[in-house]
Amino acid sequence: HNLNKTIHSFTYETKIRCKNGAIKDVEISTGVIKYKGKTGNIGFVRDIKDRKKLESQLLQTEKLASIGQLVEGIAHELNNPLAIVLGYSELIKAVPYLKKKEVKKLDRIIQAVQRCSVIVDNLLKFSRRYEVEKKDIKVNNVMYDTIAMLEYQFNVDNIIIEKDFSTRLPLTLGDPNQLQAVFLNLINNAYDAMYIENNKGKLMIKTFQENDDIIIEFIDDGPGIPPEIQGKLFDPFFTTKEVGKGTGLGLSLCYGIIKEHGGQLYLDKSYNKGAKFVIKLPI
Repeated sequence: HNLNKTIHSFTYETKIRCKNGAIKDVEISTGVIKYKGKTGNIGFVRDIKDRKKLESQLLQTEKLASIGQLVEGIAHELNNPLAIVLGYSELIKAVPYLKKKEVKKLDRIIQAVQRCSVIVDNLLKFSRRYEVEKKDIKVNNVMYDTIAMLEYQFNVDNIIIEKDFSTRLPLTLGDPNQLQAVFLNLINNAYDAMYIENNKGKLMIKTFQENDDIIIEFIDDGPGIPPEIQGKLFDPFFTTKEVGKGTGLGLSLCYGIIKEHGGQLYLDKSYNKGAKFVIKLPI
């Protein structure tokens, strides 16, 4: 109430390191003022963590929408010529007097076309809005079914899955098949990271309630996500896998599915003992 007049001011964003070592995004507003006839400085520091998260989610949604419109047209155009190549290759392969070398070459063509078809199918899935089936589901049950599909192979490869599931988890509304696809993708990504790095590993999956949300955490002890690519993880077509082993649509598809469920999917950048992905679903 005693401030008379601000001479000039400016606002900027930066990062600060807290006493406990945590890094925070902040907005600093400073100005030169006149106070009781004297010139002085005044400043405010605001924690903008939540605002930055919302801005990031909005940007990601805009990316998905714009690229989705583009790839839908491309995918439809590719389907017809791929079907022709596949059909004629199979017809030629059925000719009885073909040599083994010729059959092998045709097999390679057919395999390549089938791979292209899978990519086109993923492009179409990516471009469409996800129609969520209105059904009450128990997240833990979907997670148990997902883990059961992978547990044997994980045991063979020395990958341990530890479960810490809340037994008092409320229901959520959603599509169990789509959620299972998201869980599979996150678990397989963790498996790839741990196995490639150490030929072993431990994945902790947690479920619990936090306020009005169901929280699902996937925590692995792999090499973690390098800071320089953390901001690109959910970008369409971004992948860290070798050529031919990934289309880069996995996390983009997962992001879209969780968003259509009214939830959030993000990487916990503060976790530094591996990688930690978090899903929030509304109760």
